[in-house]
Amino acid sequence: FFTEMQCVHEGFGNDDLAVVWKPPGVSIHVVKAHYKNQTVYPIRDSDMQKSIGGWVLLAKTEQSRTALTNMPSANLRIRCRALVHGKVSPDTLPELGPMGIQSITVLHTTPSNLATDGYLSTIDVAVESPHLKTLKSNLKKLGHTVVGCGRNLKPLPSQANKGCFIFMSELSFSPPPPLECAKPIVVTMEEPKKFQAVIDREHHFADEKNARDEKSETEAVFCGHKFSILPTQVFTPHTSSEVLVETAVNLLTQHSPETQTSSTDNNEGPRLLDLGMGTGCLLLSCLFQLGPTCSGVGVDISEAAVTLANQNAKAMELGDKATFGLVDYTKPECGHLLLQRNDRPFDIVLCNPPYINPKFVPENFEQQEGHNPATALYAGELGLNVYQELATVAPHWQQAGVVSNNCLLVLEVGSLVPFPAVHKLLTKSGLTHVKTAKDKHGCKRCQVFQWGSCPAKSPETPP
Repeated sequence: FFTEMQCVHEGFGNDDLAVVWKPPGVSIHVVKAHYKNQTVYPIRDSDMQKSIGGWVLLAKTEQSRTALTNMPSANLRIRCRALVHGKVSPDTLPELGPMGIQSITVLHTTPSNLATDGYLSTIDVAVESPHLKTLKSNLKKLGHTVVGCGRNLKPLPSQANKGCFIFMSELSFSPPPPLECAKPIVVTMEEPKKFQAVIDREHHFADEKNARDEKSETEAVFCGHKFSILPTQVFTPHTSSEVLVETAVNLLTQHSPETQTSSTDNNEGPRLLDLGMGTGCLLLSCLFQLGPTCSGVGVDISEAAVTLANQNAKAMELGDKATFGLVDYTKPECGHLLLQRNDRPFDIVLCNPPYINPKFVPENFEQQEGHNPATALYAGELGLNVYQELATVAPHWQQAGVVSNNCLLVLEVGSLVPFPAVHKLLTKSGLTHVKTAKDKHGCKRCQVFQWGSCPAKSPETPP
């Protein structure tokens, strides 16, 4: 085995011929120059591409030149090693004979985040000499392009300047008469270290991605906190909803006259209510930021959500500040259940309701659909069902003392929901629109309403 990949050197030599290593990117003229005081004749040098490192057969005499030139190409046994895109399966490859490929042996397959079809394969290719120059293009036709930069190559972004990942690893032949040797000539080149370096790197990052994907099945980050999740059972929080937390916290800490509630003007902290709390991310994120005097209640129709929210509250050390229970907030009788869970009225209500119209599902929605229960996504025609139910129960909550005077409703309204319709529903129920807040993508996602009178906005015209 030879390991001197980057320099011209002789792998075999006698008085008649030599087999010399041509490094990748080096021309035949440089190889000939290696023999300063001797005339040598490259044999079938046109078969060898400059970009590929490989073994070159040289004749040292006119006699050997004639003999080697007339040697049948089948006598030359060439094997190339390549790192290619995709998961190579020799059994599924088409007929290779017309391409001059005698066989393909898969040495190693590794997962890759960047490679075609998510895999890289290290292969040995036995190829006939005349077809050596078309090997790269033929591998590309087979759907397994060689890694590298240049024609008929496809780079990995991380390896854009690391050359071509194909080389002639072996050349063997029996010299023809009158150049007979006692045994066949065999020269080999060891695989360059960059092959294994790429494989190790891609495997490492693929493992990291798999670990992240597995983690994403059990955890989600929201407002900088890790929340345990239960895909398909409880709605998984999305960072676009963080604007609800930001808006609620700002409203409660600004103490502006139009957002002052009956409880925030004394020494008691605000009381929060999270409708359909799921993981508890909205309520718990607010409580974490508002400090030790505030507290809250979260309600949901899912037992799994109640269990999960309690788990998240304990993890954030907010178990004594947050209470969660099974309550359907869309039912008129929910008011007395909410009062049972609270010793005084709520000052702010958080709600991210389902609002997807099943007839008009957004593009690229399959991932959300597969990770979330349908009850947390869909809300009938126009996506207004839950907003209508909120508008129905809202006046009863104020009359029953569930919410304080001037209590705020911080509500998510998706971009596909007709906000004028939501505005009309809630203002008819006696609420006033206070403000609109955009999420980090610039979408008007958060709408704030208020029970009681508020002169800041006219209830007649939505913004």
